[in-house]
Amino acid sequence: MRNLKSPISPHLAIYKMQINSFSSIFHRACSVLLCIAFIFGGIWLVAELNTYELSEELCLYNSKCECCGSALFSTLFSVVLSFSFIYYVISTIRHIVWGELMCLSKRCSDLLNWLSLALAVLVFLVLWIYIVF
Repeated sequence: MRNLKSPISPHLAIYKMQINSFSSIFHRACSVLLCIAFIFGGIWLVAELNTYELSEELCLYNSKCECCGSALFSTLFSVVLSFSFIYYVISTIRHIVWGELMCLSKRCSDLLNWLSLALAVLVFLVLWIYIVF
């Protein structure tokens, strides 16, 4: 008879979070966020080209628009979207390098994950320092 207190299948909650699982989850989250932003950006662009009234209802980036609340929303949206895009591109390049180098050892995979995260943060900071100043 089976012990009912032991888990039937392993759960994520019982494992320690590793850089490989973090980068995989974050890469997928960034791709979902970018797809959603792309869809709403397309809707906003079509609305902007067709009618002015509809574009006021769907505005996301215009800091003068009443429906956004303030420029803080559009700035926060731009920051999150830019980091998602930067990390997604660098992570995709990491996947290509990982596949071409046959970097299948845990040490090499961890190193590439940490390098891609560090490079994404560095590029993001340089971009936003350049934008602000």
